[in-house]
Order: sequence, then C-alpha cells, then structure tokens
Amino acid sequence: MSQVAKLKSVQKKELFGDISVLELHDGVTLDINMNVKQACEFMIENGFLSLGVVDENKVLYGFFSVRFFMQEILYKQVSIETPLKEIIFKNPLDVYLTDPLIKVLHQCNFRPEAVFPVIDEKGKVVHNFWMRDIITRLCEVFKDSLEGLGAVNKNNFFKLVPEDDYKNIEDLEDELKILHLVSPLKRVVGTRPVVSELNLSVGEVIESLVREGANMFIKCKYGRDMIGAITDRILFQHFYERNFKELYQIPVSDYLIPPPEILLEEHLVGHGLTAFGNNNSRRVLVVDRDLVPLKVLEPVDLIRYLNSGHLGDLWLQLESSLSSQSKSG
Repeated sequence: MSQVAKLKSVQKKELFGDISVLELHDGVTLDINMNVKQACEFMIENGFLSLGVVDENKVLYGFFSVRFFMQEILYKQVSIETPLKEIIFKNPLDVYLTDPLIKVLHQCNFRPEAVFPVIDEKGKVVHNFWMRDIITRLCEVFKDSLEGLGAVNKNNFFKLVPEDDYKNIEDLEDELKILHLVSPLKRVVGTRPVVSELNLSVGEVIESLVREGANMFIKCKYGRDMIGAITDRILFQHFYERNFKELYQIPVSDYLIPPPEILLEEHLVGHGLTAFGNNNSRRVLVVDRDLVPLKVLEPVDLIRYLNSGHLGDLWLQLESSLSSQSKSG
C-alpha cells in the first residue's frame, strides 16, 4: 500500500479553536529600561532565546531575541550597557486568549521571533507560548496523516522518500486538504547555512552569518562531510560580553557542536513536522542525496509553507466571516 492511501483529512474545527489548546507559560518579559547586558544575562540564566519587552506601563512594546542581539548589537558593536529602549523596535504583535489557533498560524508569516506573548485587554502580558508549542499542537491536529507518513530515523533515512504516486497527489487536494503536508522539503524556503572547510575565527563566522542572513555555520571536510556546527544560540551564550574585534582571535573550532538532525530534500513537510515535534528541535538541516548541506529549516518555515496552502485558505475564510459579522453588527 502506498503512503498516500493511508492519509486522512484534517478537521477545520481543530484549527478554529482558541489558543487555550496550547501549553501556556508564565508571562515572563524584559523591562524596556533594562540594558542589553541585563537582558542577555536574564535570558541565558533562564534558558530563553527570545522574550517580549514591556514599557513603563507593563504594556507590550517589542521583542528582544538572540537574532536581534547578533544583528543589532554584537555585529554593530553596540555597547551592552545600552538601555533596551534606545535600540528596540516597536512591534507589539497582538495575541489574545480568545484568538483562534489559525490566526496565530497566520501571524507566523511575518513574525521573526519564536515567542508569542499573550496580552489582556490593557496590552499587558499574561502568558507566553513558543513556536515549539505551536508545532506540538499541529502534530496533534495532523496526527493521523503524520502517522501515515511515518517518522524518519537513522535506520530508514533513505527509505521514506516519496513514491511515484506522489506525482498525481494533486487529485487528492479537494478531499484531503493536506497537499502541502506531502510536498517535498525542497519546496520549503529555509536559510542557507554558511559552510566552510577553512579554520575561521568566531568573528569571521559571525560576520558571515549576519552578512548572509544565516543562523548556522557548518565546518565541513571535502565539501560534505560535516565535522561540526555552531549556531547563533551558542555564539550568544559564549560571547555576549566580548568585544567584537576580540572574536577574530578565537578559533570557532573550539566551540563546534554536533551537526543537527538532517533530512533529505526529498523527504516531506510532514516528516519535518514530525522531526520538530518528536525531538523538540529548533532547526533541521536539509541535505541532498550526497549529504551536502542545502538549507536550515526552522518550525516557522514549515508553518509558512503550510499557510500558503489549505491553512491560508482557512484563515481567509475566518477573516471574511469575522468581517461580515462586524459589518452586520
């Protein structure tokens, strides 16, 4: 039996329920009067990679994240004694307890941070949830379909690639509404990693990551044999207090970690969701059949791709319905 025959449709009601279906956490935030050093120390000590920033009235103002630190602080050599209020962009994206999950998925199209602060009617943060909580919920919503596809592991890595009948899978779109779940990962837009065989310094790696908009450096041998990797998270934890110029004297090889989980570009979006859901991974590396690194995928990349299909259609339906109700009221 082909994999396609095992797939089941997704119920719309699972996506229209409010965000109480997610695991909600304490509404931890950063104060806008903190300086960069205080914000970094708090995040590292508590294991956060991104947090909302609130103003003097405790109202959500914007976000501070590892990505923001790398691009706007470390690379630009901004003093870590600088108050957040002097550098943070105002960007209070609204999420309320009564918002449906499908609205949150839609917000992923233009939200760079992994944290979602939930606010009350006064704009104050009462809860947080993260991208991993969304992925966990999506894996539950798509449970039957994902089980039909099967999870990728080291024993079946090259066996769970699409079969020939996927060429005609468009025929199932009207019935199953999950076409994008069974699309190959090669169609998903990710971030190209910085790959090098050279013995680079930490400063050179950071410069390359920021310049190319990447989030991972991979040290290779022979262009494909991965020796190790370094991510923006590792750089943040080790070097947030260091002067950027000093980092050109530190070999990046001293801080390499094992490469992340990998998937073939022929594996499916559903396999990617399973990888994130089962392992609580932040990133998956997509490679070709020669195991050459091609791109890094984050959970938000898969959500954005799913939004370009049926999930996006559902959001438009809900938005249209809400608009009609508002006009009639």
